[in-house]
Amino acid sequence: MNSFHRIISLFALTFVLSACGTTSGLKPTDTAKTGNTPASLAAYDKVIVLNFEDNAESKSMKGGEEFSKRIVSSVAATKAFSSVTQAKQPGKAVVISGKIREYKEGNAVLRTVIGFGAGSSYFDADVNFADNETGAAIGSITVDKNSWVLGGFVAGVQDVKSHMDSAAQSIAAELKKAKQGVSK
Repeated sequence: MNSFHRIISLFALTFVLSACGTTSGLKPTDTAKTGNTPASLAAYDKVIVLNFEDNAESKSMKGGEEFSKRIVSSVAATKAFSSVTQAKQPGKAVVISGKIREYKEGNAVLRTVIGFGAGSSYFDADVNFADNETGAAIGSITVDKNSWVLGGFVAGVQDVKSHMDSAAQSIAAELKKAKQGVSK
């Protein structure tokens, strides 16, 4: 494969893996005290990810459990924390929990062939961060993902699992920045 084909393939892969919608940055819980400065996780070496609360659509698919596993994997891959687990344990740690607000698989054929919103997939969640010892809220991230509206191959492969992966990677990147004390 020549370099031109590699570049085109990489460009196509980028479009396939990126979904529309957003994953917000880590917002501190009490902006009155922090003045919108990013939440710092410098004092934490451990992360505990609890299963997310399912909504009606995600319950049968165990979406909350699946999203939690993807967050664990993505956060562990950053190597920013010494321990990332789903097991509750005592001690100083950041606890990640939340609720799935929207979970719609949609229809891949409709997304591919028709587009313009037909068969769209959606994944929305509220992600909360708290101190394990005190229970005090640290911050939050809002996930609002959906498939590409124009249809075609790109939209066809953007399902809930790809939205979860994208959101989990964004959450991991935000945690790593907060651990290192890096502001936007």
